[in-house]
Amino acid sequence: MKILYITTKFPPLPGGPGSNALALAKRFTNQHKIVIYTLGDHNLPRVEYLNANLQVVRLGHNTSKFAGFLWFLLRVGLKVAFTQCDLIHFHDVTSALAILIVAPFKKRTPKILKYGGDFVYEYCCLRQFKGWNPAFGVKKAWNYKLETRILAKITRIAYANFNIIYSNNEYGKFLLKKLGVKNEVKVIRNGINIQQFDPSLTGENSKNKNDQIVFASGRFVPWKGFEVLIEAFQLLDSNFQLLIAGSGPEEAKLKAKASGNRRIEFIGNVSWNEIPRILTGVDIFVQASLFDWCPNSLLEAMAMGKRVVACRTGAIPEIIDSGENGYLFEPNNASDLAEKILLASKNEMIGCRAREKVAREYNFNQMAKEIGNIYQIFEKMKNY
Repeated sequence: MKILYITTKFPPLPGGPGSNALALAKRFTNQHKIVIYTLGDHNLPRVEYLNANLQVVRLGHNTSKFAGFLWFLLRVGLKVAFTQCDLIHFHDVTSALAILIVAPFKKRTPKILKYGGDFVYEYCCLRQFKGWNPAFGVKKAWNYKLETRILAKITRIAYANFNIIYSNNEYGKFLLKKLGVKNEVKVIRNGINIQQFDPSLTGENSKNKNDQIVFASGRFVPWKGFEVLIEAFQLLDSNFQLLIAGSGPEEAKLKAKASGNRRIEFIGNVSWNEIPRILTGVDIFVQASLFDWCPNSLLEAMAMGKRVVACRTGAIPEIIDSGENGYLFEPNNASDLAEKILLASKNEMIGCRAREKVAREYNFNQMAKEIGNIYQIFEKMKNY
């Protein structure tokens, strides 16, 4: 079959949906021809062939501006609408709104959506409405203002055009039902390549061996919780060092908040391929998001056997059993986060149990098998 992948995030740019899409595409190109439509930046080629059956087409540049996002949706929607294919697989909810352009032209073509985030919630956070707090969560965002209620309705209409929707967690499935989505929703957990994210890998660590190196990564957007993490670090002893990887619209604000603290270092964007090397040199990984789903960055750190601390929100409690394979802190609570980082620094065993959980429940081979089964169903229908 010829399968189109749609995602706003794709390596070398950071983002879980993109890294998952790339890994799946490489797995399935021995059986199918795959074309990936995505965003890029000025340093990346517009069209790139990763192998004979895998093509990447970048339609525009990565941007945090709403107008740029709408332009991408229009371009990708029209491109997909007039491209011959046997199946269309949307890998993130941001790009999924292009289905409203695609659907009238591809009524007979199977369409799949991975639900691993919420467009209305992210819109609410980026607009920074008066009184809004990212910790309010998705359901609050749907009804926060008239425009978010309208967007939630548009989202529900868009999702009705998909043949199959799968969430990477049970909480996402619950939210879709609350939104009023009538489609059957499957749960297919994110999968990590535990051979690639292997604790036996060695990396460079230039810090004092007595220091506790804490690492966090992600987009610098309001709901990722970096402000809370910086506040928590003011409460920790001088032997804790914090490395923050990423970029985004909140970058200047976060750097200003951390200014004067020599124990906090911003290291810029890190390509997905470099993450295993960086993780080998750290002791603790923090996922500070005020609301999150099934973040690959957290699973990758756990696969590396790192001690992890994350916010008790969204689908995170499905991944972490606090005190068993990591620690959970309460949303917007810097003192609780500092306390959990301190606990993690004294408990090396939680890293071992974290890797065991990922290998058992968040394995890439299992994820690929379940998605491959979906592809096979539609391939048989095509050949029938």
